[in-house]
Amino acid sequence: MHRLYNPYSGEHFYTGDINEKNHLASIGWNYEGIGWYSDEDQGVPSYRQYNPYEKTGTHNYTTDKEENDFLVSIGWKSEFVQVQIGTIPVEHPAEYGTRYVVDQTAYDELVLIGYSCSCRAKK
Repeated sequence: MHRLYNPYSGEHFYTGDINEKNHLASIGWNYEGIGWYSDEDQGVPSYRQYNPYEKTGTHNYTTDKEENDFLVSIGWKSEFVQVQIGTIPVEHPAEYGTRYVVDQTAYDELVLIGYSCSCRAKK
């Protein structure tokens, strides 16, 4: 998934479509690289919706079909099922800094199957 940032609205946007990524980058969005890689074999769909009633922060991303269907029922536009993602957490020892402070956030971090977390642990 490509991650882009709109410096005018502060919105982050994710897309698996290279043409969409290139278009947004050409009109002023900052391309920030790959947000994550997906493992389509896991079979968990990811839905993207657009809220046409708001000016910024208008996209929602979810793996919950009921959430997708509810948002669509109240006027959000379903853009498509974008990628397949996994949901198994990576378990690894906590990271320690030079002062031996436990990084609980890194320890508890949920990382999708086939991805690496900030400490480079992989599932």
